[in-house]
Amino acid sequence: MKKSVFLILLAMIPFIFFSSCKPKVDVEKEKEAIKAVIYNETQAYLLKDTSKVFSYYIRDSFQTRFTISCDTFTVRKGWNEVSALFKSPNLASLSNPKNSKEFLQIKIIGDVAWVMYIDNWNYDLNGSPVVGKLLNTMILENKENEWKISGFSLSSLK
Repeated sequence: MKKSVFLILLAMIPFIFFSSCKPKVDVEKEKEAIKAVIYNETQAYLLKDTSKVFSYYIRDSFQTRFTISCDTFTVRKGWNEVSALFKSPNLASLSNPKNSKEFLQIKIIGDVAWVMYIDNWNYDLNGSPVVGKLLNTMILENKENEWKISGFSLSSLK
């Protein structure tokens, strides 16, 4: 009996040792880092800084953007298709853009995060005021201690 207890305790030592060596994740700090990526990507887009926009994305064949508007939807798969959206942003007719974000949920599991938020837009388009709301869902991955966007979907809220 004593031998069995000893063997069980001996077998538990690696689990205790390795679980205590895992670095503690500061979830609130990671959430703030994710929000910063999302805010900064929007600002880079508004500044037409394509290389800065690209720096927030994972550039691989799994990159996906899904857009839903009224009765249509578009799916862009792979970095070549997704990046084409940003290569020539058509912001010339847009003036006084204002953007705010309402974060509904950020869930972090290891090096992956799922984010749902509302994008509020106000701007003038050819002299007419426009107010828009978009529901965004984003998947991010932590690559070398930096959060990067790996998938994105958005839909218009009316």
